[in-house]
Amino acid sequence: MPSKQPPSPRPSKSRRLPLAKPGDDTGFVQSTSRPLYTSRTRRGPLLAPSEKCDGLLPCESVLESTFVAATRFDTRVAQAYPQPLVMDVVTGITAPDRDRLMERLAAEGYSPSDAVLWFVDFELELVGSLRPIYVEVKPAKRAGDIASRLEARAQACERIGVGFMLVLDEDFQEPLASNLRILQRYAGMPVPDATKARVLHSVLHQSMRLFELAQATGAGLAELYGLVSTGHLGLDLRAELLSPRAAVQAADPAHRFILDLPQ
Repeated sequence: MPSKQPPSPRPSKSRRLPLAKPGDDTGFVQSTSRPLYTSRTRRGPLLAPSEKCDGLLPCESVLESTFVAATRFDTRVAQAYPQPLVMDVVTGITAPDRDRLMERLAAEGYSPSDAVLWFVDFELELVGSLRPIYVEVKPAKRAGDIASRLEARAQACERIGVGFMLVLDEDFQEPLASNLRILQRYAGMPVPDATKARVLHSVLHQSMRLFELAQATGAGLAELYGLVSTGHLGLDLRAELLSPRAAVQAADPAHRFILDLPQ
């Protein structure tokens, strides 16, 4: 008789991403290059949790919040900053906001009226690298409409020696998108050291389904999901949905690659 599978765990408290109005004292990053709004509701940005920024990261779309989750769990990303600066694509000059960019262009002898502005969506710092990456996040259908502008932004980044990364909704096909949302819910789940040791010993030389691992070690499914979120339990996030039937094995938490980062 097949063993009964327990249901997927639920976190003790809802951790849905809230909406907040700009200026509210919510603890998220306030210093962005322009005010942030969601295009549909105009009620303020989504807040995506991440340890790779000083507070919650404000996002203008679900796609941006999915990207933030990917940066959170990709071990190559050291820091992620939302709306960090605005660039004049013509000259490559940057500044924290539009007004200061106009001042800098004028001070260096350029005509501000000729500027082509790009409000960078995110800036990434990678582990062991001094070269930042400027990120543009766009739905694929929208990116096709502004292909020439995106190419100009990529060329401007190359001229000033920074990386350029275009992130599309196509980059987060299922089950990856669902897995990232699940990992966001269970990131930071406390797991006793003794429980972690039993779990990792059980999958050191073999893979096991999560419900079987829970039965063999006495760990809760929520704790096992937490170990997947930290990278101690390995799962191919692009190939298998995180569920009680997902097969996992011991993994190196320092080496988990999710994003297609530029070289």
